[in-house]
Amino acid sequence: MEGIVCKNGNVFSINNDANDAEWFLEKCYYIAQGCKTIKKNKLALVVCNCKHCNTLEHNFHLLIMDVLEYYNLK
Repeated sequence: MEGIVCKNGNVFSINNDANDAEWFLEKCYYIAQGCKTIKKNKLALVVCNCKHCNTLEHNFHLLIMDVLEYYNLK
């Protein structure tokens, strides 16, 4: 199991299938914003209002929609 965590270690996204292309793009999207990934057998999402989480761009789904539209795959 792999998760994306903010600078303060709060898990806000989890994926069981780490070989998925969309997951790879999501990881890159958040790593570019200062996040990290962790791998553990068990992870849980954390609802957080820390300073880093509040400044993250959580518009990954819009990026995917733009890519699909650009390549006429929608």
